[in-house]
Amino acid sequence: MSYVGASIREMQSYNTYGSSSSSKEIGGRSQGDTQCFSNECSGLQLYRYGETVSLPFFTDTWRPNSFYEKIQSNRVLGLHTLCLLDIRVKEPSLESLCRKQYEPPKYMTIGTAIEQLLEVELSRGQSAYNEDTTCVGFARLGSEDHMVVAGSMKEILTVDFGAPLHCLVIVGKTHPVEEEMLEFYTLKRVSEEPKENLTEGK
Repeated sequence: MSYVGASIREMQSYNTYGSSSSSKEIGGRSQGDTQCFSNECSGLQLYRYGETVSLPFFTDTWRPNSFYEKIQSNRVLGLHTLCLLDIRVKEPSLESLCRKQYEPPKYMTIGTAIEQLLEVELSRGQSAYNEDTTCVGFARLGSEDHMVVAGSMKEILTVDFGAPLHCLVIVGKTHPVEEEMLEFYTLKRVSEEPKENLTEGK
């Protein structure tokens, strides 16, 4: 896994979870921009991306999994899947709707995203992915302290990506050049490098 990351501004415009749209905006930055940033940071080829999915926060009574089929379809085709992670900003609490009071901002982390993905896989049981599936985690894309980590879902769960915003790519079939770049960003390699080099992508 490796650290090169990125900040995606605000992910406020995805209303239909599990679906994608080329014109969808993420806090002023388009979905396409996010794919370009993840491509630049990780070395994954832009033309190798399939449909983008959005992962919402699960609740006790709402645990949607419509994104699963899209990930599965991408995996069958050998394509990478960009996962946009949920944010909640200016959401009213149930107790204070009339007073227009809002809950504190809440941003999904890569760890939460992977835990939810594995929960859905366990319930669906169709082997679209598992804890050994290679992923790339990104944090604060476009900022000076961006971070990128490549590794299995199980490995990435051990990484503290720090402050938001985060996004995740589930890696499909890779080209030798992509494999070389992913190796550069693996956790083992990163853990052997000085901390200051991690955010500079050196």
